Amino acid sequence: MRYEAVNAMSLNEFLYQHHTVEEQQITSAELKSALSQQRKQIDALMAGLQNVSRQVGVNKTAPKLATEGRASELSRASSDRPAPAAVPTSCDYSGTK
Repeated sequence: MRYEAVNAMSLNEFLYQHHTVEEQQITSAELKSALSQQRKQIDALMAGLQNVSRQVGVNKTAPKLATEGRASELSRASSDRPAPAAVPTSCDYSGTK
């Protein structure tokens, strides 16, 4: 093999690898940009979630009291009802034919 051929092959390999590295750098920059946008979106969503959680925390005591009152009414009403009739647990199918 001639020296000029080795030189050309080395140059071609270098250019190929250089092109590959440039593509990877572009992809990396695009991914960093997308990550930055997603972080901004996550921060905005977290702020909204904290705001809603704060509002729910303020209003949490009123529904809890209403629910507890209703639960005690239901338990009293269910204790006034008679117990259901006993249901047989086994059946005899020996004479069905």
